[in-house]
Amino acid sequence: LNVDKMIFERLTSQLTTHILTHLQALDLYEDDLEETDEQALARYEKQEMNMGCLSILWKIMPLQLIVLSGTLFLFLTDYYLTNCELRDGSWVSKAMHLPSEVDGNLFRFMFGIEASQQPDAFWTMPEVSS
Repeated sequence: LNVDKMIFERLTSQLTTHILTHLQALDLYEDDLEETDEQALARYEKQEMNMGCLSILWKIMPLQLIVLSGTLFLFLTDYYLTNCELRDGSWVSKAMHLPSEVDGNLFRFMFGIEASQQPDAFWTMPEVSS
């Protein structure tokens, strides 16, 4: 059964068919290297086995993951410093106040300008007695 060929013929465009029929093989390694086994082993040990911890870490950790982790750390730190306070060795929420007016001002939201708040808090962290 040539089901795969039938699906390929029915579902692909002419351009895709042309590209895929004109693909050529790519050599993954060079055949014309003139080196002995000892030279190959020495080259392998020099290039692959003498890597430091940072170069190994750089190869296994994608740059995007490192940047994303750093960005996450910065935003979490900003959140805790802005909205929480350190009490008895733990981060707890500051007293929460309702806004005095709700107008949905996009300018204030974009630039972090806080709206006026009602003076009395609707939630505070309860005191724990020991």
